[in-house]
Amino acid sequence: MTPEREFWLVWSDASGSVVSKGHGISGDFGSQQFTDGLRGVPVDQSAWIKNANWTAEDVRDALLAQLSRQFALEVEAGCPSPLGRICCDDQAQSRFDSTLRYLNGAIRRGEPVSSINWTMWDRSQVPHSLTELEDMGYAMDGGFQAKMAVRQAKEAALRDPGASFTALMAIDIFAGWPPSE
Repeated sequence: MTPEREFWLVWSDASGSVVSKGHGISGDFGSQQFTDGLRGVPVDQSAWIKNANWTAEDVRDALLAQLSRQFALEVEAGCPSPLGRICCDDQAQSRFDSTLRYLNGAIRRGEPVSSINWTMWDRSQVPHSLTELEDMGYAMDGGFQAKMAVRQAKEAALRDPGASFTALMAIDIFAGWPPSE
């Protein structure tokens, strides 16, 4: 998965000094068309941005938004489990809880339950024994919690009121996430 890149829009006057700045375009930098005087600068080119005298407060909200989008993409990419990649988003967790309620009811009623088909991340149906289903539930919870822990650590660093511009720009939003498969 190739992450989208964030860009800063910088309006310069004829002398090249920064007149205004704002967060804007995401996507393929090479395909962006700008009018005269408007420059798109990738976020990771912090040396140029430093020359524009940006502060930590200028970039904090944009980096937090970028982190939220990356977290959503990481969760959407799923989590590994013993029988393959599974969804680990809110909907999958809710579906798992409903399945457990169904199984508990069936067992209480004395109905035989030996396995259940589970829809995996790739939409294939894979039969799971009760033990495998339990293991999958632990994998789903553990995978989601691992992704959340990365988000929380990065968010804490981004929200640190004492963090400098350089420190915020050094936080790699795309690195350090647990594997999806």
